Amino acid sequence: EDLDHELLVARQHLAAQWGAANDVGFALLGELQTSQQLVSLEDLEKQLQQSPRVTRFLTQARVNESEMAMAKADALSRWRFSAGVRRYEATDDFGVVAGIAIPLGNQRRNQARISELAAEKSLNEAMAISEESRLQARLFELYQALQHSRHQAAALREEMIPRLRQAVSAANEAFSLGRFSYLEWISVKQELLDARLALINTQLASHVSLTEIERLTGLALYVKSVSAQSKEQK
Repeated sequence: EDLDHELLVARQHLAAQWGAANDVGFALLGELQTSQQLVSLEDLEKQLQQSPRVTRFLTQARVNESEMAMAKADALSRWRFSAGVRRYEATDDFGVVAGIAIPLGNQRRNQARISELAAEKSLNEAMAISEESRLQARLFELYQALQHSRHQAAALREEMIPRLRQAVSAANEAFSLGRFSYLEWISVKQELLDARLALINTQLASHVSLTEIERLTGLALYVKSVSAQSKEQK
């Protein structure tokens, strides 16, 4: 009853996030076990180079470089020519007028702005490298946690739980024959329940790590089989 209550509240919160607060009649499908083949850590690290957190700094660095080029172009001394036709009212004549403007003392103009943009460009490039290194460290941590939880789940599912089931079967028979007390019998069953709960928790930890890695890299972690890829292409 307690779990049903928690489940109902959780479904209500999920429905509210989806914009359907008054409708909780949806069905959630999924598999708790995460045993599919994973994308390699090397491929995930390559994906980090395209992370929005990294590309944001690299894009800003390119913007700084473009602004530096414009500032340097404006600082150059440029001769400006002008020409036109002028009418003289007094004599009712027309004349051709030409002019030339030569900037003086502009060689060091915009130098402060250029230095500022160069510093901003270097800062953004350094921030991109720092952010990529931080994401790689976080990715390695999450990937190792995922592998560890999957190994734990495999050990519980393939080794510990089958042995505990055999122990519970033997305990049931011993209890029915009066060879086990109630405390001895219930302790064996409790060990099996604890192992099943540990399996659920490790599988849940795997899903949490999967979600964090996919959020970090923007890449699905499961390797698709050849048959699945061919179906998608069709």
